[in-house]
Amino acid sequence: MVGDLLVCEGGDIGRAAIWNGKLERCYYQNHLHRARLKDQSLVDSLFVLYWLWYAFEVGGVYFGRGNVTTIPNLSQSKLCELPLPVPSLPEQRRIAGVLDVLQRAIEQQKQLLAVTTELKRALLHQHFSRGLRGEPQKQTEIGPMPKSWQVIKLGSIVNFQTGKLNSNAATPDGEFPFFTCSQETFRIDNYAFDTEAILLSGNNAQGVYSVKHYKGKFNAYQRTYVITLNDEGALPYSFLHQALSRSLDQLRVLSIGTSTKYLTLGVLQNLAFPRPEYEDAAVIGENLHLLDQKLELLAKKKNVLEDLFHTLLHQLMTAKIRVNNLDLTEF
Repeated sequence: MVGDLLVCEGGDIGRAAIWNGKLERCYYQNHLHRARLKDQSLVDSLFVLYWLWYAFEVGGVYFGRGNVTTIPNLSQSKLCELPLPVPSLPEQRRIAGVLDVLQRAIEQQKQLLAVTTELKRALLHQHFSRGLRGEPQKQTEIGPMPKSWQVIKLGSIVNFQTGKLNSNAATPDGEFPFFTCSQETFRIDNYAFDTEAILLSGNNAQGVYSVKHYKGKFNAYQRTYVITLNDEGALPYSFLHQALSRSLDQLRVLSIGTSTKYLTLGVLQNLAFPRPEYEDAAVIGENLHLLDQKLELLAKKKNVLEDLFHTLLHQLMTAKIRVNNLDLTEF
């Protein structure tokens, strides 16, 4: 029935959703409780949904209420025993309405992120396989690329340098950004760079690499490669950044080591690399950089909205603020 609550019984107990009748025929399985309001003039189902979200995942209101077995579970009897705050129905609906607006905004940001990510992927493929003018392709060791492009060794146009590891030195105090290839905390000396560079770093244990384009002063850990052009006219840094990002899967395969994965200097120097004309490379790098900026902005907006949602969820459900005092035009 439309408006029914579905509540997880096992595992992630208390996780809930509202059935909105999107399928003509649908069944729920035995790890879900179906909860149907007895009197809709007293309780709003959307309010109950957000209360359960707060109580189980944020506030810990129902901590220890489930049955403790190998997999935590919430029996029907335990679910029925859970206390539920019941403000007036208009206030319930206003609380649920505010939180629902934020959830819709978060979903919108997620959709925009997905669409923009797909656009970046398609544009990356188009630019690196067809160039800017849709010219004929040629097959190379790194896949199809525009006929006019060259395949070179990365070491022929860049220099590689790394930071240092010093167990007796103090961690930098944050004066300059610090780039490391591991999630662990290291004690390092201040081996700072002052340049425009591409930083190739990753997780040592998994061999998962990332690439960042950076300008200015920074510190680097021992296995973070600082990549600088040996000829400023060879390629723009923006293109170098995008092309290396596109090569991350290949670099992961080329990593060596068992418990600790890493890239050798020889592998990087001999990495096959695409080289278009400088002018084309500059346009391609800028096009993709603009999409990266858009993705970063969308991710920040999503994070801000999620933080706001969790703050309001806590404050509204604990009556630290009252919904009637909110300026809803801001939402």
